[in-house]
Amino acid sequence: MKRRILQSLGEAEWEILQAIWQLGEATVSQVHEHIRSQRDVAYTTIMTLMKRLSEKGYLSYTVRGQAYVYHANMEPDAFKNAMVSEVVEKIFNGSSLALAQTLFKQETFSEADRAEIESLLVQIRKTE
Repeated sequence: MKRRILQSLGEAEWEILQAIWQLGEATVSQVHEHIRSQRDVAYTTIMTLMKRLSEKGYLSYTVRGQAYVYHANMEPDAFKNAMVSEVVEKIFNGSSLALAQTLFKQETFSEADRAEIESLLVQIRKTE
């Protein structure tokens, strides 16, 4: 069975995953310090969440001395691509067009955003 990328990834777990991506690899202590620079959180909370992320398959670790050094099992772009693919499949019944239509109806794009989107469309047309 295909692993679900959206498998119960809570807000705090997402925050930890982003920290690992920024740090490259990190111990619980390093992630704790990284997150504490933004908000107050207990060391044991970070430790528990990192263990949970490891159990879910988002993180792996190696033991170095007495420290567990964690790294992400997916690069950010691969994670985002997998997440969007799952959203398209589950929410939009496999239709990328339906996702795009929803985004264009919901979002307010700046002139720069519109120009970038048009540029992407031109690139897509060139590769067809």
